[in-house]
Amino acid sequence: ALPIRQLVRFERTGWTTPPGFVMAGRTLIDPTIWLRDHLPADAVIATRRIGALSYFSERHVFDFKYGLTEPQVARIIHDTKRFPILGKSAPFDAVWRDVHPGYILEDEIALAEFKTRIDPHDGSMKLLGERFERVRSFPLSTDRTWVLLRRSDLPAP
Repeated sequence: ALPIRQLVRFERTGWTTPPGFVMAGRTLIDPTIWLRDHLPADAVIATRRIGALSYFSERHVFDFKYGLTEPQVARIIHDTKRFPILGKSAPFDAVWRDVHPGYILEDEIALAEFKTRIDPHDGSMKLLGERFERVRSFPLSTDRTWVLLRRSDLPAP
C-alpha cells in the first residue's frame, strides 16, 4: 500500500507526477518518442522504468533493476533475495556484459545507485570499465529528470 502522503500528492498533481516508483503520463511520451527517433533500431537501453519506454521507443529495454525483461536478472534477485548492484555481484555483472547496453536512461537521483563517481564537468561515468557519456536530460516533473547516457564507443545520436 502507498503511504498516505504519496496518495495525497498523487491526487493533487494527477498523472504528470505520480509516486516515485510509478511513472505514467504524458511527460513520458515525448522523451520515449525522441529515443525512438534518434537512437539506432538495435539500441539496448538499460533502465528500471520499462513501461512507456518499451512501448513508445520500440527499442530493446534492459530492466537491470527488477528483471522484468531479463529472466537472468529476475533469477539473481530470486536466488539472492536482493536487488543486484553493478560491480558488486559477479552474476549480475556477467548479465550486464552479455546484454551490453549502449544506453542508460535513468532518473537523475537514481544514478547514485550505480555506486560510481559521476564526473562533475561532463556528467560521464564509468561502469565495469566502460565510459558512459551524458547525451541529454528529459524533465518529467518539477522533481524528476530522466538522464540519457551512451556508451562512449557509440556515435552520438
